[in-house]
Amino acid sequence: MFEAAADAAAGELGVRDAGFEDDLPRPRHSTVRRRVAAAGLLLGLSPVIDDRQAEQVAQVLDIPGLDHAQARHSFARASGLRGRGATIVSVLGRMPLTGAVERRLLCAGARVQLWGPPGIWDVPGRRLVFPPCGTTAGKSPAVRPIAPNEFVPPSAHGPPRRVPSC
Repeated sequence: MFEAAADAAAGELGVRDAGFEDDLPRPRHSTVRRRVAAAGLLLGLSPVIDDRQAEQVAQVLDIPGLDHAQARHSFARASGLRGRGATIVSVLGRMPLTGAVERRLLCAGARVQLWGPPGIWDVPGRRLVFPPCGTTAGKSPAVRPIAPNEFVPPSAHGPPRRVPSC
């Protein structure tokens, strides 16, 4: 998804008809267009989501709000794939790479309904656990009781732990 955006930013927009060049398959233009649109949606840049959702995605991805708002404006104004791809690449460059980047991207995708909420498999409990995906616009996530042997996400001060059984 992000590779298509980087290619579009570099001017490699795919082929307009089905075929091979130099015996190497290249993505079709329509495929690149769909992947760039999905990447824009995942990063909260797409104009199809409202401002509140875009702010939540920026918060989940840990991208400064003003930078994200400017990138969202650039993405909406871009007339072609090259401009949209460049905007996506610039937002990816501003996203901090510390912490669980994959989890943040999964949570952002769940916020914009690209997929369902991400789950973590609890091996001892033999069940899927759905930890909260960050906060929403200043509200703290709902607190729920923790079941015995449930996975507790790691805190900033230590490794993950299991709640002991009673």
